[in-house]
Amino acid sequence: MKIEVAAILVGGLGTRLRSAVPDVPKPLAPVQGGPFLDRLLDWLEREGVVRAVLLCGHGSEQIEAFAARRVAERRGPALQCSIEPAPLGTAGAVRLALEALPAEFYLVNGDTLCPVRLRDLETRHRATGADATLTAVFQQDGASRGALEMDESGRITGFAEKARTGPGWISAGVYALRSELFEALPPGTPGSLEMDLLPGWIARGLNVRAFRAEAPFLDIGTPADWERAQREGWLS
Repeated sequence: MKIEVAAILVGGLGTRLRSAVPDVPKPLAPVQGGPFLDRLLDWLEREGVVRAVLLCGHGSEQIEAFAARRVAERRGPALQCSIEPAPLGTAGAVRLALEALPAEFYLVNGDTLCPVRLRDLETRHRATGADATLTAVFQQDGASRGALEMDESGRITGFAEKARTGPGWISAGVYALRSELFEALPPGTPGSLEMDLLPGWIARGLNVRAFRAEAPFLDIGTPADWERAQREGWLS
């Protein structure tokens, strides 16, 4: 069965971007004439995603209003909001929404865009029998963002320190995941996918793989990154 559902992390506080975009949650920051989240959802629809679960926290009322507008405009995919009662982190937010997610799903960061072919990601995910597959893109400042460490087969073995410098493969914030991986996290327990779960899966010997993609990568997490996004020609 094809993966057709995505969860989108839209609940972060966005403190680094707040000086430039103070009035809306980070995924709703205006980029070239419209909310960044519109860009993400339009890409997911083109890639065959039929339903998206928005993992909401900070600014959930504005995210819900955004979702209602998309529904009224009949713009896919179908939307559902999962709202944190308190900050739960990226892993805790997924755990909260687990009943709304199928056995396998895509997970996408709400403040980055890497428009890969999701069917190619899924093919890689299935061909390697992976428990989790991370989309990886090569960046000249990769290590400063936290580079992936992997063997020749693409199996992820660890994560480089962000304090290092130099080129490297980074996680692009687009994952293919099995929902059962989150069941060990007690409901309502805060946790980070990047800092807690992923390193734990690797330490336990789970099959965590990289899907190396040749695709543009955009991050709007800081004022400088957000301003750069206004000039990216491939978004036009």
